[in-house]
Amino acid sequence: MIQLVEASAGTGKTHRISQRFVTLVAEDGLRVGEILTVTFTNSATAELKKRIREELRAALSTEADPERRRRLRGALLEFDAAAISTIHSFTQRALSEHPLSSGIEPSLAFQTDVASLVDDFVRDQWVSATCDLDPEHLKGLKNQGFKPLAMRTAALARLNAPRALLRPKPSPLLPRIDGAAVLRAARAAWSAHREDLLRHLRRHMPLLNRDYGQDDKLLDCFAQIDAWLAEPDCDPPDVLCLEKICKHIKVKNKVPQLSRDALVHPGIEAMDAVCAAFATERDALRHEAQQRILQAVTDVEGRLPIHRRRHHTLTYGELLTLLADATAGELADVLRGRFKAALIDEFQDTDPVQWAIFRGIFGSGLPLVLVGDEKQAIYAFRGADVHAFRRARQEVESKTTLGTNHRSDAPLLDAFNHVFGRLGSRASTPCTLPGCGRGSPRDPVPHARLTGREAQSRGRRPRSDRRVARSRRRGAARRRPGAPSA
Repeated sequence: MIQLVEASAGTGKTHRISQRFVTLVAEDGLRVGEILTVTFTNSATAELKKRIREELRAALSTEADPERRRRLRGALLEFDAAAISTIHSFTQRALSEHPLSSGIEPSLAFQTDVASLVDDFVRDQWVSATCDLDPEHLKGLKNQGFKPLAMRTAALARLNAPRALLRPKPSPLLPRIDGAAVLRAARAAWSAHREDLLRHLRRHMPLLNRDYGQDDKLLDCFAQIDAWLAEPDCDPPDVLCLEKICKHIKVKNKVPQLSRDALVHPGIEAMDAVCAAFATERDALRHEAQQRILQAVTDVEGRLPIHRRRHHTLTYGELLTLLADATAGELADVLRGRFKAALIDEFQDTDPVQWAIFRGIFGSGLPLVLVGDEKQAIYAFRGADVHAFRRARQEVESKTTLGTNHRSDAPLLDAFNHVFGRLGSRASTPCTLPGCGRGSPRDPVPHARLTGREAQSRGRRPRSDRRVARSRRRGAARRRPGAPSA
């Protein structure tokens, strides 16, 4: 039987797992080594072991039934043999202890950290991918994210979850522009229109954006364009798109046409064309950078099996894949003979491969409890896939939600619910917080309607009668039929 327990932060998730563990021992008669308990991190594993041991001791101290006391005492005596671990530790142990059923060589070693190996592969890929590139071309690719660190991050994400991530297919490169021709055209247009454009903008100075509505700032803008056209060693500066100079124009009712005329000039149109051309070039370089990273990741992934066969090693990502394949066959029966129940903590941080493993072993009628919270799925960068949690939610036979938060303060939650409940209903009456200040929680009074004496009696800051009267007049005006809402 598969049961899903959805538990938000502070609702007693670890307590529920510990109680379920005690129930399996005391009532169902399982030994601690027959209950597989899996969580996500080593620190969570240590905390879970501590909490389960404490729960067993507490249950033993209050249990009166002799048979249950015997079971609980035996569980405490052999607790060091409890199968409480991370998913990777369980995978490594399952494969190494059953080499014949899993189909792996007993001499295989487990390489827990592939970062150094990936660094070597990425370094080789970087040299081979950039040795023939033009320096300017390489500089443009670097500006769009094509760097060794990006290749390393993408490769590690692929290796940590080889089946969980989408595998984008290579696509053709986008056409690039002739940068030299664009620059020649830009220099010619700027040389022809610069002085006339400066006079044009000075005539419309009162209408310009305030950042360029002064002569010295306008001259500084033109100086930046001059410097870039002389040494175009980077993307065009923002001021090259001269419409930014004229945006946020103060459109006055008397001169609407004059405001529109400030945007019309051949120099502005020529510089906008330069910006559009370089935007096309930037998109092409970004696409090429993504394709090169994809190719590098594919090459790194292809080199790993060769390295594995040569050095007889496996990574954690490969361990999960091998166990998923093995649990589709004989190994599932072997593990079902050893484990009679499973408790999976932080299930929102699993992926389709891990879900296939648990379902393959315990999906045939053994107790399987999945505990997690979709809102806490934060490990996608390590291969976790919240969609596996959502698919499992559709397949489970029983669902339970822990809805009581034990970490929050009840009056504070009441205040939040009161405030946001009023905002959600768009009420026009003043919003009040029950229990604010020294007032009675059962006697909420709108702040704007308190006189100075009333405010002092409730421990609030006094307000002058004039301010109170003004607030009342404004409130009455807003409540009149047909009055515009604030």
